[in-house]
Amino acid sequence: MAKTLGDLLVGARVVDPNTKYYGAPIVWRIMEHDHEGDPENSTAVISDKVLCLKAFDAREPKRPGSGQVASDIREHGNGNYDFSNILQWANSDADAWMWYTPQHEYDHPPDTTDYVTVNAYESETGFLNKFSVGFKESMLDVTKKIGTDVTRKIHLPTLRELGGADRYSPEDSSLKVYELFSDDASRKADITKEAAEKDSGRYDSYWTATQDVGCEVRAVYKTGKTIYVSSVYESPNRGKAWEGDYYGFRPYCCLKKDIMVSDKPDENGVYTLFLRSTPDLPYTPDNPDEPESPDYPETNMDGIWRIPKIDWTETDAFNLKDYKRIRNNLLFLRNKISGIWGAFNIADMGNDQSDPKYIWKVQYFNAIEENLETINKRMIIIKNYGFKQTFYDNGAFIRFSELNRIESATLQMKQIIEGWEAGLRRISFRLAAPKGLYL
Repeated sequence: MAKTLGDLLVGARVVDPNTKYYGAPIVWRIMEHDHEGDPENSTAVISDKVLCLKAFDAREPKRPGSGQVASDIREHGNGNYDFSNILQWANSDADAWMWYTPQHEYDHPPDTTDYVTVNAYESETGFLNKFSVGFKESMLDVTKKIGTDVTRKIHLPTLRELGGADRYSPEDSSLKVYELFSDDASRKADITKEAAEKDSGRYDSYWTATQDVGCEVRAVYKTGKTIYVSSVYESPNRGKAWEGDYYGFRPYCCLKKDIMVSDKPDENGVYTLFLRSTPDLPYTPDNPDEPESPDYPETNMDGIWRIPKIDWTETDAFNLKDYKRIRNNLLFLRNKISGIWGAFNIADMGNDQSDPKYIWKVQYFNAIEENLETINKRMIIIKNYGFKQTFYDNGAFIRFSELNRIESATLQMKQIIEGWEAGLRRISFRLAAPKGLYL
């Protein structure tokens, strides 16, 4: 039975295999469905583990003022969430050195260890750079009241939303605790093995969204504790904004809850999100105001061969003519082989469409894959044309690499069939010829 993200329980883990950080798919944990204050029909998810060690914000050496606050920001960075380097980086898909723009007059990028303690990251691509198109399309804008309204797709959780001590949570009281969090154990987060291998420092805590007039930022210990307690006093867990050696990045976002997911979790207990992986093939209908190409008249073209396109690239659009070509080339091959070895059936790929508003159906793309395999098995020379793909409603659209595979396969099959036909010589007899048989 088909499942959606909204069908899964709070605490379930999900992954989009094509949304990565440090080369590894990001595993997310469901915090709540339709949380108060979040967008309608949304599911809030937080990274299951801390993804990297990063400074919250670089220090600002040009910050004027003689008071303690100005001095702290000059030396240790800015604790204002809305202006922070980490928030800007987290919401960018730009290339290295391109994601940063100053957020105020005295802002400074985290470019060297003169401005952050370790793990300078202006030279990294934006966090969203390795996210799939489908994941980015599914993220919703979330507005949080942290001193001022802050609207982004990727956020850090606030201490209040994590169920931390209210007296140390200066954020707006309208922010509610997410259902996932009830105690220290529920807030606990380890660091990914990729981050442990790549980043300098020793993971101790992860940052939260904080509105601070100075350099200090609230954080959660890796054990899930939010406060420091000694025999003398109790205080919130806080770090200085420029510290990138102890403090980690654990982001969250809100996704559309109608995303399709796998029926069952994998061997690690993680469900797979079915999302479009690349921007390579947006559907662009033929312009209805343009006359139909002579190569594709509105009359039925069942089984008519057209030269395959075998040079698909990431920027090419897939349209009605491409569908018709692939469909009809497969019918051509079926008809040719049937004429030589006997008739056989293939799966229904839909009618030969001429309507530019034709809505693609998943079963037709799955039928194309199935028919390619069926026809290949009918060939005398059976070749390996790669792995058959399966498509799902609201899932990833067919990739340019798969189109190259399919169309190259149909071309090779046609060439093989033409070789058969050339080799089928008719035997003729010249009766009563002195030497008998002539070929």
